[in-house]
Amino acid sequence: MKTPWDVTELGKLADVKGGKRLPKGKVLVDENTGYPYIRVTDIGDAGISLEKIKYVPLDVVKKISSYRVLENDLYITVAGTIGLVGKVQKALNGANLTENADRITNISSSIDTDYLLYVLRSDIVQSDVRKVMTQNAQPKLALTRIRRFNIPLPPLSEQRKIAEILSTWDEAIAASERLLAALRERKKGLMQRLLSGQVRFAGFDGAWKKVHLRDVFERVMRKVGNKHVENVLSITATVGFVDQREKFGKVIAGKNLENYVLLQKDEFAYNKGNSNSYPQGCIYLLEEFDEGAVPNVYFSFSAKSKKQVNSHFYKYYFESGVLNPQLEKYISSSVRGDGLFNIAFDDFFSVKIPLPPVEEQEKIATVLDACNDEIKLQVKQLAALQQQKKGLMQRLLTGQVRVKASETSEV
Repeated sequence: MKTPWDVTELGKLADVKGGKRLPKGKVLVDENTGYPYIRVTDIGDAGISLEKIKYVPLDVVKKISSYRVLENDLYITVAGTIGLVGKVQKALNGANLTENADRITNISSSIDTDYLLYVLRSDIVQSDVRKVMTQNAQPKLALTRIRRFNIPLPPLSEQRKIAEILSTWDEAIAASERLLAALRERKKGLMQRLLSGQVRFAGFDGAWKKVHLRDVFERVMRKVGNKHVENVLSITATVGFVDQREKFGKVIAGKNLENYVLLQKDEFAYNKGNSNSYPQGCIYLLEEFDEGAVPNVYFSFSAKSKKQVNSHFYKYYFESGVLNPQLEKYISSSVRGDGLFNIAFDDFFSVKIPLPPVEEQEKIATVLDACNDEIKLQVKQLAALQQQKKGLMQRLLTGQVRVKASETSEV
């Protein structure tokens, strides 16, 4: 790393100390009767979540009291998702830290804490973290390696100015994230009201029919066979259809590809694997591609008639998870060896769904499509902000772009 400044190892600028696991046989408690305990599962890209924080019982506190963090200390995860860096907030002053994270404390007066935080989050350090992740089957970031992290040291006033500029971008990104969350919450509320018939459009007032899934959909069983298919797909709960090359780095179908189902645009597939988002499995509509090969363990199906079914209406209906209670009744055991639920196709096709007039389906789908378009646009804008900040960090933290402490204008 070339910079116009001196470069100093982190261990010469601060104390880097490990966390501490609970003594054997001791467990954390929910009640705030001791000190907070920061687990690696509490740490994410946005910092430490206080929502599910647990506490060290009072009878254990003294045994691990020397492993506490203080407000404005920094931390870095060293196992699990390694390399996550953040600052300890006021509410966690005095908290105990998991053994899967290290604390950076007693930071020298020669370096601004916020500036150091940005350096640790930048490619200057994270490129070294990525090497650890690729070199070991079960990566763990060693204390000695963290202490050797190279930290560029511009004048203190310039450090503060760099941190100030980057914090402005953080505020813009946080505002974008809040707007995205609000758009998603609005869509969720609209889905609840529109897909249940709680809110109706003018001109539609009759009760919705209730039918079995098999009454308006039919199973898709066409096999790929010898056909060349460009898109070999899997389903993830949070994204939907993804190319196997993108998800796994290669096509995992192998010789089984000829037995995959050839799904066409506007057809559905049900992935019977459970997830946090969809505990009874998820159903997605193929929209991004004209066709794609999907595993034959999925249940694939399509509408019998477009005169009865608007595929986008049912896309949102399935997305809402409203089928979960019915699916749960038909699942005969938790999961099989391949991670999929045991559920018969006939049982799956027996679930009941609403059948509004197709004209009403179309109106509902149009509203929810518009919500989706807004969300997609906001996701792109957020990604652009994050990418711009990343580029700016690289230029500022390596000295490619210099700032003067006396300047208040943007770079």
